[in-house]
Amino acid sequence: MEQSSNSKTYCPLLWVGLSNRDGGSLYPCCRFEYAPDQKNEFAAKVETGELVNNSFFQSCRKQALESQKVANCFKCYEDEVTKGTSDRTAALRDYPGHRNSTLSSESEIQFLELFIGRTCNLKCHTCNPSSSTKWSEDYQRLQWNWDLPQQKLKLADRIGSFPNLKVLKIIGGEPALSKKTAQALKLVSEKNQVSVEISTNCTQPLEADAIALFSSFKNVEISLSIDGFKEVNELIRHPSRWREVESTVLFYRSVAEKVSSVDLVLHVTVSALNVFSLPELCQWWGETFADSPARSRIRFATLYSPSYMNVNTLSRNQKMKVLEALPQDEKRYQSVRNSISFENENPDNLRELQVYCEKLDSLRGTDSKDILAHIRRH
Repeated sequence: MEQSSNSKTYCPLLWVGLSNRDGGSLYPCCRFEYAPDQKNEFAAKVETGELVNNSFFQSCRKQALESQKVANCFKCYEDEVTKGTSDRTAALRDYPGHRNSTLSSESEIQFLELFIGRTCNLKCHTCNPSSSTKWSEDYQRLQWNWDLPQQKLKLADRIGSFPNLKVLKIIGGEPALSKKTAQALKLVSEKNQVSVEISTNCTQPLEADAIALFSSFKNVEISLSIDGFKEVNELIRHPSRWREVESTVLFYRSVAEKVSSVDLVLHVTVSALNVFSLPELCQWWGETFADSPARSRIRFATLYSPSYMNVNTLSRNQKMKVLEALPQDEKRYQSVRNSISFENENPDNLRELQVYCEKLDSLRGTDSKDILAHIRRH
């Protein structure tokens, strides 16, 4: 077997990462994607140890060791083409050392992504019932099918089983709505040198009990998921209200000014619906932190699925307009530019996006006409 140090597809997260992203299946990280048949076959069991070394995970590790691309890791491979970096390349930096066995163990787990539950107050265009209780209502009314995981993998109860944990990432649902967030933070607050990442939709702050624990950690990253400026965000991340989002950002800014270990990240999921408005959103973020000592930055995440929301749903002319609209002198947009391809044109995708938005408009009383008209106009 080829040594991992020579492998171009090796990722330490296949050994040291663990995630119960939808509460019912196990993943090595947040970017790993199962094919539909795989998700059923490798649904979560009660014993974490069985999953760490199940035959499927071992086959993925073997492929990575032999420089073969792991199909489930396609998002990172795509990111490396468009951005030059990915979660895989970051993991190579953060979890050094190479492994040559397909086996792992709980004592090796250093990155834990903890799914706190489906409870959420939003039903974002880019989401589904696996991550939002609010979305379940609309799926039923639209008579769409979505099979929710039946088995629940309670990784929160097993945090003590990972003695070498370095990073705890908390996702939902919405962590600000769950008491489990503070409970999980409490469980790891006594571990030395643990960093914490919390993903939130920024409609309300975390509970005071959770925030009080921030100073216990090596670093705390608050990932603020905002996909547009004002009305754009309100549409995509329905039924959020911009005044609440902005108020929550200002709250976290004040926290970051007091607790030096806190980083604030504007996390933008880039899609065909918001790519034209990115400069306006980034300008607002910059102005919000212009005179603040709080550490802040912007991170763009490319939306790959569903394909009709990907930026490459746009026509060739529309893509050219996007490239013209993005400030040429700002490097932050380079990953967005690189994600735009002129090779494949699929008009059906754009029609599917329009139908999708119109169905949600009819159900929710929203109005996506301005965004869709802006796309068509270009």
